[in-house]
Amino acid sequence: TCNGTTGINEFANKNVSIKIYPNPSQQSFNVELPQQQNFSVLVFDVTGRKVVEIKNAIGTVKVDCSNFSSGVYYVQAVNQRTVLTGKVVKQLN
Repeated sequence: TCNGTTGINEFANKNVSIKIYPNPSQQSFNVELPQQQNFSVLVFDVTGRKVVEIKNAIGTVKVDCSNFSSGVYYVQAVNQRTVLTGKVVKQLN
């Protein structure tokens, strides 16, 4: 018998996530990645346009958002094994 997609649940149970702070942000925000893993960090605006790409990121990455328009942005941390997502709000300075 097939008992569903256990892979997703297993990943969720291992507390693998990214932390984004400060949120909301004005000048910059930090993306805290899971330890000992190498990621590409991508930031997209609400239209799906990629506004930032940082390759080979490890640990905590600082993203300059001072030139972003105010609004919601989506953050992805991607590597060969997983895609982690989050969102951040950019406020006017």
